[in-house]
Amino acid sequence: MKSLIQYLGYATSFGCLLFAAHLFAARPANRTPSLLLAALFLVFAAQPVLLSMLLEVGRPSFAAVARPSLAMTIGPLMLLYFMSAADPVFRLRWREGLHFVPAFFVAFEMTSYNFWIDIDLAIITSFTAYAIALWLRVRRGAQQFNHLGEGRRDAFRVLLAGAALLSASLAGEMIIVADFLRNGALSNSVPLTLALVFDLAVIGVAILAAMQRPSPFDWLYQFGAALTGGERSSMSDVDCRTCIDNFETLVEKHNLFSEEGLGLNAVAKRLGVPARRLSEAINRIYGESFSRRMNRWRVEEAKRLLRDHPETPITNVMFDAGFRTKSSFNREFRMIEGVSPTEYRNALS
Repeated sequence: MKSLIQYLGYATSFGCLLFAAHLFAARPANRTPSLLLAALFLVFAAQPVLLSMLLEVGRPSFAAVARPSLAMTIGPLMLLYFMSAADPVFRLRWREGLHFVPAFFVAFEMTSYNFWIDIDLAIITSFTAYAIALWLRVRRGAQQFNHLGEGRRDAFRVLLAGAALLSASLAGEMIIVADFLRNGALSNSVPLTLALVFDLAVIGVAILAAMQRPSPFDWLYQFGAALTGGERSSMSDVDCRTCIDNFETLVEKHNLFSEEGLGLNAVAKRLGVPARRLSEAINRIYGESFSRRMNRWRVEEAKRLLRDHPETPITNVMFDAGFRTKSSFNREFRMIEGVSPTEYRNALS
């Protein structure tokens, strides 16, 4: 006879499958974020089914191998999803596959029965590392989603919820492992039952939110429209080039990159063009978002200041170039130049 844990698991799995199907059916111009999120919910759907199989069959079994291996993909899929949401030209490359190497290692370890590391410890370590990575992205604020326009706040709330959810999963995993070590069984585990109730509640909230109009996921369904022409663009290549020429002239003439809190709407207003048209022109010509392009200008200005004024403190260079926090300055500088501002200055000596 099936246990309460198994029934809760099946209900959770069904809800996750519904949401994954909903995401697969969405047709945004750039499908990368929605496909990554759909893959994440497929993993969520598989976990309760594999748990039920494990309770019935035990070890060794397919479920005993697949469940921990798939658990190791949850953190990477969540991080890649939010990375793709924050970058309108994000593309999955081979190096993103490195995030999934630990999952393959765990699968190999389980199938070969050579247990070099503790599986539960590996899962907890993975959840911890990716929870930290998500909270670091939360610290960047909603501005990382500026290219989404009005959807940036919803996207940031989803990021906040994702970081909180992975942190809660980490805490739940630790409690479940401790309970298993004490009682030696999962079939009547109270922490596991509570975790499944929590998961069922979360997927229920997600489905209800997706059914709302407007939905907090509207930004996801429309993602990339300005970049790839999801709504057919009326801008010709000449129009785009003219808009960008005016944009570059305005930014360089007035050093707009150094103005605090200057966003896409404010710059578009100065140019006398709709913000959507400016965003589309930037995406088509540069292949990146407005905020990323402005940060490139800031980094170029910082490099000039570091070269021409070697005696100026790094903090002063940071503010003069238009950055407001040391973390964002170092992150953007390293992302573009491959070294930190201090390392760049030292190399000039």
